[in-house]
Amino acid sequence: MNTANDEKTLYRKLLVNGELDKGKKFKVKNEEIVDASDIFIDHVNRKSNSIYLTVKKHVLKDQFKKQVRNPIYNRMIKQVVKEQQHPIFVFTMFKTKNHYYAYLALNAGIDDTGTIYRYSKKDKKMSGIGQTSNDEHVVAIREITR
Repeated sequence: MNTANDEKTLYRKLLVNGELDKGKKFKVKNEEIVDASDIFIDHVNRKSNSIYLTVKKHVLKDQFKKQVRNPIYNRMIKQVVKEQQHPIFVFTMFKTKNHYYAYLALNAGIDDTGTIYRYSKKDKKMSGIGQTSNDEHVVAIREITR
């Protein structure tokens, strides 16, 4: 699990215009980080030769091993199950003061890029806001103005 204490962890700054700042790392203080990478089970539909996901029984915990009960995280997980057709390699959810985000990296065998999503409370769905390059696993975002 990539946590706030992991030296390989990448923290990105999100500008208010939605762009990602690829600048320096920053330290995570009290932000909640939830790694849900291991809750997905991938299956093969033999008729259509496609992959679909289900979720195993789980308890979400933050980086301090404290149980997290948040319906928004559950909605984000349901959207991933509904829309993804590849095994999940990394799925980390986190929140800032104002928004919820997720980092998703597929185990598609093509590359190691990932996508950062912002959850809209209004639309009740996640939308992609940026891509990461190989081996960058994002687990926290700090929203800044510039």
